[in-house]
Amino acid sequence: MEPRDTGNQAPARRVLDAAEHANRRNGHENLGFLSSDAGFLPVQAPLPELPASYRAWDDIAADLPRLYRVQALREAFDALPVLSAREDALPAVAVCRASSLLSIFAHAYFRATPAPPERMPPCIQQPWEDVTRRLGRPAPCLSYGDLIAYNWRLLEPDDAHPRRVENMALLTPTVGNREEEIFYLTQVEILAESAPIVGAVVRAQEAVLRGDAAALARELLLISERLRHLTEVSFQKVDPNPYARSYVDPVVWAKTVAPFAVPMHEGVQGPSGTSSPVFHVLDVFFGRRHYGSALGKESIDLRRYYPPHWTDFLTALNAVPIRRYVEERGDRGLNGLFHAVLNEYAGEKGFLGIHRLKVYGYLETAFKVGRSITIGGFAGLFKDRAWEEVDSELHATQRERFLDRQEHRFVATARGERLAGNAEGPAHVTLDVAGTGLRFQPGDRCGILPENDPDLVERTLNALRASGQEVIHLDAAWRQALQRPGHELASVSLRDLLRRGIIRPVERTVARTLHAITASSRLRAIIAARAEDQWELWDLLQVLAEGGYDPRRLWKAEPWDRESICRIVRPPAFRLYSIACAMDDPAAASASAIHLSAGELAYWTQDSTVSLARARRGTASGFLARIADAPASARTTGHPVTVSVVPARRFHLPADPRTPIVMFAGGAGIAPFRGFLQERVRHDQAGENWLFFGIRTRDDLYFGDELAALVAAGRLRLQVACSREDSRLCVAPSEPFGFADAARMRVDQLMLEEETARRLWDLLRDEEQGGRGACFYVCGRAGFAAAVFAALKQIARRYAGEEGVRLLYRMAADERYLQDVFTTYSEPAAASRRTFDASEVVLHNDAGHGYWMVIHGRVYDVTEFLHLHPGGQKILAAYAGLDASRAYGAVGHDANPEVDALLGLYEIGTIRRLNFRAGWGVAVTPDGLRYVSVGNAFRVWVRLLYMVVEMENAFTNDVSFLHRITTRDEEASALTPYKVRMLADAHTRFIAAYLDGLVG
Repeated sequence: MEPRDTGNQAPARRVLDAAEHANRRNGHENLGFLSSDAGFLPVQAPLPELPASYRAWDDIAADLPRLYRVQALREAFDALPVLSAREDALPAVAVCRASSLLSIFAHAYFRATPAPPERMPPCIQQPWEDVTRRLGRPAPCLSYGDLIAYNWRLLEPDDAHPRRVENMALLTPTVGNREEEIFYLTQVEILAESAPIVGAVVRAQEAVLRGDAAALARELLLISERLRHLTEVSFQKVDPNPYARSYVDPVVWAKTVAPFAVPMHEGVQGPSGTSSPVFHVLDVFFGRRHYGSALGKESIDLRRYYPPHWTDFLTALNAVPIRRYVEERGDRGLNGLFHAVLNEYAGEKGFLGIHRLKVYGYLETAFKVGRSITIGGFAGLFKDRAWEEVDSELHATQRERFLDRQEHRFVATARGERLAGNAEGPAHVTLDVAGTGLRFQPGDRCGILPENDPDLVERTLNALRASGQEVIHLDAAWRQALQRPGHELASVSLRDLLRRGIIRPVERTVARTLHAITASSRLRAIIAARAEDQWELWDLLQVLAEGGYDPRRLWKAEPWDRESICRIVRPPAFRLYSIACAMDDPAAASASAIHLSAGELAYWTQDSTVSLARARRGTASGFLARIADAPASARTTGHPVTVSVVPARRFHLPADPRTPIVMFAGGAGIAPFRGFLQERVRHDQAGENWLFFGIRTRDDLYFGDELAALVAAGRLRLQVACSREDSRLCVAPSEPFGFADAARMRVDQLMLEEETARRLWDLLRDEEQGGRGACFYVCGRAGFAAAVFAALKQIARRYAGEEGVRLLYRMAADERYLQDVFTTYSEPAAASRRTFDASEVVLHNDAGHGYWMVIHGRVYDVTEFLHLHPGGQKILAAYAGLDASRAYGAVGHDANPEVDALLGLYEIGTIRRLNFRAGWGVAVTPDGLRYVSVGNAFRVWVRLLYMVVEMENAFTNDVSFLHRITTRDEEASALTPYKVRMLADAHTRFIAAYLDGLVG
């Protein structure tokens, strides 16, 4: 579609210009905050006070935290005079402040105690109705503008970036604690930092009307940059990590902040995150058409409460469909860029995906400590697990952004070679992505959809007793996985299905499906030992065939049948690898190439009752290795590969290039640091770059020539440790770059040498402590990462004792200590050295005994991780001593190999599985004697045991607020009337809700 330029202004431009003109002419912004400079915030800072005749409102607003603390709020409001907010009394310029105050007053009065008041006092209700009418709202409410957009003041107005959390305070706090300040002001900062998006969507609409694809691409890049900043910087300021500078305690937030903004009456909308106009603008811009979810319907209803300028702007944006223009233009790069930016907004690693993950953690803690309803109306008690319902709805509304559009697939051409000229070295693959619209930053990951080894496919076909030409009708999951623009495959050959699908290792869900089909006792034993990942599909099918099962039934079944091969061979998932380069031009609309470096996984499974002694290889690493080893003729044309870019939300370079960085690479873990160094050398004033490189032998010095050039240019300090060869790299200015004979050493040993340790300590400390405030990065296997952290702890203790270790924890909270941990192989659970009973695990849920948890049958000691967890301590403490598998999967960690790899740092064994076989007994019940399976009785006992521990954890979290500041100007240890009331609520709730609900 090429729209004709009519010479008229774009609709969005007309509305924006008209809004700015009207607000200047009127001398106020009662019709809505909307401008190119401030976006959806007021151009002028909110009024700090009302006219003198309204002094009573300003005075009580300043006194709200004290009134909460002493529980005298309702009495104070009941004594207020009734002041008019009509046109003849309250100037128009003061209406926004009056609306903010009165809305906050109403909610404060309503929420002051658990028992709602019989009525709102006239001193609030009457003027509140007046300002509601003057603002054109359908009913009195606490709007997003009242609570967020018009509820801040600057501390330093002349600051270069004034509207940041650190430079603002709430204009009208209610309780006045840090949790309230940071939670609300983070949303103000998000509005401020997204202000450029307003101008970008207007210019994008103008570009579409001109048919200027290049101009549209520029605006998409600006939106992408802003979204990344919002996701990685602004939104992260609501931080559940107690070591963070902007810590928001989930329990204090749940008890003091979260209930405040819940609407007082059904049908009235509140200032939930869905209210933010940024979400609505981006939804319209990206062409969202579906609003069928509960949150989708809520977002449409919220617009009834929007000021006129906001609703007019959304209508104007909708008048020119950007999405349709992109789709119909047929420009591969523009289409790819559009979908890449959409993923920055609504993807699993985009703004909405990260928002959903954080919401889950805060809401789970909140509901477990007594919150019973959200602003959006989701209600329930602990036993109802309402946070899971909210998460499901957030996921549903997230997916609605992608309905009616085929999943965009980025296809690159891959060519490769072996690193360091070593035939056994890692594969280095270059993906040609020019013109695709794919972009990345150093530290990001690239996902690839691998193809299976042809030999493995043949073995699987033989096990299936098939030729490979058999036609397989696809189920919905496979049709979606194989869809391409313009058509959708309904069937493929069996060989093609096996070439693309997951056939090694066998997944647990697949093993269970096969067991349900075959009732194989040997497979049951494999599943019980959690050893299914020691098998490939072909040899597991051979075992089943030996037991009498005919594997041909799988490919003869229809897609809807339980035996369908589509249910056994699942569609592939992207395998992630660190990108080993920087973009040639960071401002370009598309990267030209992506480099990947990966060692090939090769291992043996053991000869045991639940596994066979066989050589195994990795699927994705083997795929990259085959590309690297392809004959010269194949390298010329390259190999098509479906790829994606997954942003690294934490593992990225510091915003200020002058900040020193220290990198620790284990083998192929050098990959992301190659990109880091390429980016750093662009900046003449970049800080020090120090790389510790752990390799086995001198032949493993990957990218040696590049590293040597950087050392020679004075841009890199390099230290290399060989662990399996008596060699050491010489990088002294007086000596040639190369290896010399020296005792073999690991990186952690190298770090502990006196001069090196002293330099690292200087870099570890932040500038406030007299140090250099460097950022530390670790990339390698779990064992390597653990060794590096242990060495840093030794260094920290050497110079500062246990306070030095706490410094490391603060570094992690400040995102100055970052890990990219990967794993290549995990022993089967049956091979783990230690097993633990549930009765032992449940004892480890406090500081004295440590914190353990069970995930998918494995036991982890997360005592130290408690201090490093990005999601904070309280969510981990809530699952200490429990099986956390359900929650682990609910937040998407099951599908995140980075998190799985990180878990390897803390694994200590497996949960012991008891086999009671056919044991049974007789139980005395209210209905008389009944047969009881011992196995079932044991499972009931374990569930009861876990339930008691979960209740204990919840109550421990629940009363933790007693040692925190809950209102302004109080001591953390003070037992105020406000705290006493919340403590009484906690005990009442624990007895009435937890015991009655959970046990009953």
